[in-house]
Amino acid sequence: MRTGAPTKQPPPAKEPKTLKASPKEQAKAAAELPAPKKPSAAGITATKVPLSEPPKLDAAEIAACQVAQEKDPDSSRVADACTKTGLSSAKFWRVRSDYYDQELPWRRDVLGAASVQQLCKSMIMENTKLTAEEAAAAGRIKYVCFTLQYAGGKLNKEKMHDAVRTMEGKNAVGKKQYSIRMVSQEVSDQLSGFPHNAVTPIGMTTPVPVLLSSKIKALPDGQMWMGGGHQDVKLRLDVAEFVTKFESAGRFPTFADLTD
Repeated sequence: MRTGAPTKQPPPAKEPKTLKASPKEQAKAAAELPAPKKPSAAGITATKVPLSEPPKLDAAEIAACQVAQEKDPDSSRVADACTKTGLSSAKFWRVRSDYYDQELPWRRDVLGAASVQQLCKSMIMENTKLTAEEAAAAGRIKYVCFTLQYAGGKLNKEKMHDAVRTMEGKNAVGKKQYSIRMVSQEVSDQLSGFPHNAVTPIGMTTPVPVLLSSKIKALPDGQMWMGGGHQDVKLRLDVAEFVTKFESAGRFPTFADLTD
């Protein structure tokens, strides 16, 4: 029995022609691909203020401790370096000359910091087992700017040696060839261009590798306070921005476990 005309099937789709790109065209296409997204700078995270944070001072007391925010040549040089590097989070704050005679909670409140954990210091140290000329010839490291928290524990000698050896990579030598010590004030002045209690990795006269305590990767609000070029001026920076902008400028800060 006839049920109707047979259904007409559509012709099979034609395979599209594949044109093989020349090496030059392939290179051009690869160059136009968007760059892969990078993870957050060095795994840095912004944490909350710890419950153990010391209580804050009275607002009136804090206000009475403030001083005029005057400019000076040294901190202005650091400010210019921050601008050139693209550190938009930079904030400078002048403090009383007896700042270092005060306890950490007082310093925190005068700066308007969120936590004593954000208060950091930078110092230039050296491997006394080799000269600058020997380091340059061997691709090793003579001087390092260490940055760590005031409340973050004491520097551990073995950990410092391990961190510097890691920074040297394939050029590292045996552990007995490392003895990391603080440089003299004269050498610090020459390399950094900043006086005691004012050293900062930014705007140094002679830039040296920067090594930060790994604890700085997880600070409250992701911010740190450090020297601002003048002993009475402190500088606040966003840690992730600091790392990102330094890397863009060809300097690569390193994080390591440095303290007890």
